[in-house]
Formats: sequence, C-alpha cells, structure tokens
Amino acid sequence: MYMAGRSKFYSEKPYVIKNCIDQRKEIFVAKVKGYFPKSEYNNLLALPPIFRNIEIESREEMIGEYMYSQAQKHSLPMTKKDRKLTTLLDTNGQFMIFNNFNVTEGII
Repeated sequence: MYMAGRSKFYSEKPYVIKNCIDQRKEIFVAKVKGYFPKSEYNNLLALPPIFRNIEIESREEMIGEYMYSQAQKHSLPMTKKDRKLTTLLDTNGQFMIFNNFNVTEGII
C-alpha cells in the first residue's frame, strides 16, 4: 500500500490489505489482476473501466499494415515511440496498478 507522495507500508498479506480497504482512511495504490465476468462485457463496452498508459512503437507489427502504409504515404516519422491511453475489460493475467477508489467501489 502506498500513501500519496511516499510509501507508508508494503504488504502482500490479505488480512492487512482487507483491513486497510475496510477502514477507508488511507489513500492507497494496489497492484492487482483485474477482470470482469464475461456476462458483464456488453454492459461495459461503451467505456471499459481499466485504463493504462502505454508506450507503443510505430512498427508494422504493432500498428497494422494499413496504418503503417498510411504513415509512410504521408511521410510521418516512424522511428519514435508514442504514448497512448487505452482501455481494457481484462488485465490478461498481468498485474496493474489501481487506486483505492477502483478497489473499494468494487470496480476491480
């Protein structure tokens, strides 16, 4: 668990984490694997609740053949990396960082 601006304590013990969540006194950040049941996907498609800010390389394998050819056609720089904000319905088994609002409100 982390307090804004500094680390107050770190724990992987479920009872310590549950106690911190239930008290709702601290602002914290948790690293969890988030997912939603497949039955809820249709309700969440308009705005998937998991956000991530990732760095994407402008390679043909990453952005697809059509977008790559359009970028070359319009002489766009293809050597730099871009930051993109993406949304997900599942973390695909990866640990991602969420704040206390997402965890306490049951979003994750």
